[in-house]
Amino acid sequence: AALKLRLGRIAVGNYGFISIARFALPDAISTNQQSARSVLGSRRDTALKLRLVALVVGNYAVGLRARFAMSCAISTNQQSARSVLVNCPTNNNYYPLSTFNFQLSTAMLFTCPICKEKLNNDGGRVFCSRGHSFDRSRGGYYNLLVGRGGSHGDNAEMVRARREFLSYGYYQPLREALAEEVSSAAGSFRACSISPLVVDAGCGEGYYTEAVYEGLSSYFAEPALFAFDISKDAAKYTARRVSGASVSVSSAYDMPLADGSCSVLYNVFSPLATGEVSRVLCSGGSFIMAIAGEEHLFSLKEKIYDTPYKNTVADKRIDGFTLVGERELKYEFTLDSGEKIQNLFAMTPYAYRTSALGRERVASLSSLTVGAHFLILHYKKN
Repeated sequence: AALKLRLGRIAVGNYGFISIARFALPDAISTNQQSARSVLGSRRDTALKLRLVALVVGNYAVGLRARFAMSCAISTNQQSARSVLVNCPTNNNYYPLSTFNFQLSTAMLFTCPICKEKLNNDGGRVFCSRGHSFDRSRGGYYNLLVGRGGSHGDNAEMVRARREFLSYGYYQPLREALAEEVSSAAGSFRACSISPLVVDAGCGEGYYTEAVYEGLSSYFAEPALFAFDISKDAAKYTARRVSGASVSVSSAYDMPLADGSCSVLYNVFSPLATGEVSRVLCSGGSFIMAIAGEEHLFSLKEKIYDTPYKNTVADKRIDGFTLVGERELKYEFTLDSGEKIQNLFAMTPYAYRTSALGRERVASLSSLTVGAHFLILHYKKN
């Protein structure tokens, strides 16, 4: 019972286009008095085929990949139907096909780092149509960092120190605020029957990833969260900590994601290529970034350096994006042992920029009151 639309213009009811569409079904006819939604909503159990002029929107009953064209995204055969449908914001500029509750087969969230084709999941490995395949490690992640030998990113000691320090709960206010911001942004797509794709670019050991996944779970039964880090040690911890997320070893400068495939991307204190962020985000998608404020950890700097300096907050303007929200967090906490101070020091860039004298000064401390200063910036892609 395929649904055929014969239109002079591409128009579907009142969903984003003013023109009125006429629908024909074997058992239902929609005219100006009946909305497109009511007709489609009664046909959820059928294999649905929409023909809009020359554009075909696949056959979801058998999980075929299709070719799409919408205001908010374009998909080719190298991009799954899922990513297009879930990335249509429900406002007057877009036609939210996903509100019709299509039943899609679960799609792999990555693209091949070699040829950029979609990767298919085959249990313990992923592969593309050109024969490139990548095994799932025993740690639960996929290594998609191609052509780069050796170790990259934080080493095991830095990851261990950060994991240990974060377990104390001193950064819990940031964790909660970030999870709320990301979940709320993704929740704006809750009219969809499936979760929009959310990306953690530079996930570290998964401290923030875990909180975001829990927040997304309040909106979606099966959150679609992709987390990656360039450090194998960090990715391993994230995969173990957040079993529901898809985790890979990847670079923020070459994300294994299709163009316009994600709705929300966030980053916490990690290197970032804004060009890549723009490429993978859909139009109207959210980019959320947590950065250190001017006074973050200044009291620690006072113990290390003779002439400490405040952090420089870079220009907040990003080409192609509009800053729609900013949240500031400032508070103090006291580290009551030398071990805690050492773990904080080891997880910061100061650990490898500080002289031997500075490291000795840190090692001599047994207690320290530290000021935390964070900014959470929320951008929308134009």
